[in-house]
Amino acid sequence: MTLALAAILLTPLTKVLGQGFTVSEGGGSVNVGSAVNSTVGGTDNAQAKSIVQAYMHQALPPPHFVSFLEWKDYSATGLNSSITLKYQDQSAYGRPVVATVRFQIEGGKVTKTEVLQNTPIVGSAPSPTPSRSAPSKNRFADALNAAKYSAPRMMRKSDAYSLADLEKAKAQAQAEKKPLGFVMVWDVMFQTAANTRTKYGDSALHHFYQAFHENVVLVFVRHETELQNVPDAVKKGFFGPDEGGYAPNMAVTDATASEFIVEIPYRDKDGPGRDTLFAEGAEKINAWLDTHPDAVPTPKP
Repeated sequence: MTLALAAILLTPLTKVLGQGFTVSEGGGSVNVGSAVNSTVGGTDNAQAKSIVQAYMHQALPPPHFVSFLEWKDYSATGLNSSITLKYQDQSAYGRPVVATVRFQIEGGKVTKTEVLQNTPIVGSAPSPTPSRSAPSKNRFADALNAAKYSAPRMMRKSDAYSLADLEKAKAQAQAEKKPLGFVMVWDVMFQTAANTRTKYGDSALHHFYQAFHENVVLVFVRHETELQNVPDAVKKGFFGPDEGGYAPNMAVTDATASEFIVEIPYRDKDGPGRDTLFAEGAEKINAWLDTHPDAVPTPKP
């Protein structure tokens, strides 16, 4: 069944959850506008939907245009509940995406999301970079493109190595022949779910992760306490002219953390702005890997 047919067959039931935020359940649309309180009491089916709708409003602000296609698998235990939503995100940033996400609700708030499916709609708006179905000579092109359409999520500190586990990160990087990416972070970036398209630090961190974690072994470096503890090669990025003045940013080194490759900034840009910065940085990493296929420095004669 096509998405358009599914939308026609489902009966719209429109609710207004605050000024500028209209949701049409069962195939209708939400054109998110103004702020909505994401904390709603109760755990019945309707209230769980309201909580998720408010959460989606915050996670996918304009110019996203979200169509809720299907609610299912509602369950509740005491004050906690969970529900699954299938939705379509039509954004000004690129082609539409259909995603299915499981939301965990505790204390009237969404506390955890699990992406069950996330698929760009084939044959809609053209993409400026190759999709996953068309591999590119550039090692990073597929991931950079897919990162644009990633569903909202809350980043976790466990998504990368900590600086305390740098030796483990080095071992993985050398075994997999990948560079190391040292990402400067603040603790506050791990407190809010975000997509990869907005201007804020939590969105930028999610964007860095989705764009690079497949091809670079990531290490999170706490801005609060750890900047002076990084290897000298990393300091060339963190304290160099390309750092950009905003965290997160990423200093990329070889797999032994002894040779600096490139610093990739955030520069307070939104998703499309970061797309350009990330592509430029990835091109430099890709060129370095062409001459360093084992991701380690060339031995000195």
